[in-house]
Amino acid sequence: MNLRRGLFRLWLVGSVLFVLAVAFVNYSDIEEEFEDATSVIFQPVPDPEVIKRFQEGTLQPVTDPALIKRLERTPNPWASLARVAAFAFGIPLAVLALGASLLWALSGFAAGQRS
Repeated sequence: MNLRRGLFRLWLVGSVLFVLAVAFVNYSDIEEEFEDATSVIFQPVPDPEVIKRFQEGTLQPVTDPALIKRLERTPNPWASLARVAAFAFGIPLAVLALGASLLWALSGFAAGQRS
């Protein structure tokens, strides 16, 4: 039995499952951010009536806190995607490094061959 090969295969299967789980959990949020980003880029030109009311000072301010938060937020979907990808691939790489170092350390306790 080759312990290293078996543990590596176990790590590989676990890593794939972990990456898929992270992608499944974060997909809708990332997709929403990409949609928000495209809506910011392709905003329609304001209505001339709205511009006229704004210049006259008769336009009512926005007071809905949820709308204010959404208007103030600048979506950055690529940063969110990079953060999720770093988490999804960083954790398995850290587990691989930890496992490899533990196997290396434990191999020092193996009975050596004497000549």
